[in-house]
Amino acid sequence: MKWFPIISMLLTSLYNCNLYASNAYIWEDENGVIHFSDFPQSPVAQSVSLPDHNASAPAPKFEEPEPIDPPSTQLATKNNKAPLPDLNIDIIHPTQEQTIRSNKGEIHIVSRLNRNLQVSEHLQLFVNGKPYGAPTTLPEWELKNIDRGTHLFMIQAVVNGKVIALSKPVTVHLHRASVN
Repeated sequence: MKWFPIISMLLTSLYNCNLYASNAYIWEDENGVIHFSDFPQSPVAQSVSLPDHNASAPAPKFEEPEPIDPPSTQLATKNNKAPLPDLNIDIIHPTQEQTIRSNKGEIHIVSRLNRNLQVSEHLQLFVNGKPYGAPTTLPEWELKNIDRGTHLFMIQAVVNGKVIALSKPVTVHLHRASVN
């Protein structure tokens, strides 16, 4: 018997929630902001009836699929593209036989390309004939902790492991302070 009043109040409140949720009110304040609420908070609020939330949604409509074959004009423009010029690579910094003084052994390498790299093209820096780091698409390198002495730098452009361009080698002399 104790539970009967609690259950009846709970069911009544759930029923009343559905009644309140079926209407909404809309009004605009003095700042031009539009407000929505489930009860009117302004004397100029307008009542808006909401659709029945228990109603089922309409069946979706599907259009006929279109073929994926591109039009012949798109094929013609793809085939008529001008071939890319051969890639040229120049090391613009440091210059040939330049002496660099860096106690930290840092050398900044900057190259110039005559065109942008394509998706599959990468640049590989070589220091004294050995690859330095992984191939990249950026034409700049920041080398750190390079030993003092004379070094030879060269850049290769590669596509799937095949060399498509080489820069001229640049010889650089790195001076670092040493403790004897």
